[in-house]
Amino acid sequence: MTREGPTVDTECSTIWNPIHTDIRLAHASGLPDIVVHGTETMARAVTAVLDDQDLGRWTVGRLATRFTGMVVPGETVTVHRTDPRPDPAGHVIGFRSTRSDGATVLQGSVELVPRG
Repeated sequence: MTREGPTVDTECSTIWNPIHTDIRLAHASGLPDIVVHGTETMARAVTAVLDDQDLGRWTVGRLATRFTGMVVPGETVTVHRTDPRPDPAGHVIGFRSTRSDGATVLQGSVELVPRG
């Protein structure tokens, strides 16, 4: 996660919470650093999950996520995914994202359905 990510995400999403952009306020709130938006963590994870899917054939039908930990800029986050499992409408790919200390920060699933 980059240091600029939270500021870019704040401006693009119009989610203005200073714990994402103001180090002094983050420290005053007891945080070790500014915090990466959960939506940025989720977007990066879903992008990694969908990276090798044939999106000409499939589209996202449903996305479900659960945030379970905090990410600060500079941390490495790894996305682990399951093999797609068949679903009556398409297939579902489960995933979880972990920090370099092994803590899970996000878990969820993406349901892909046929395009058209």
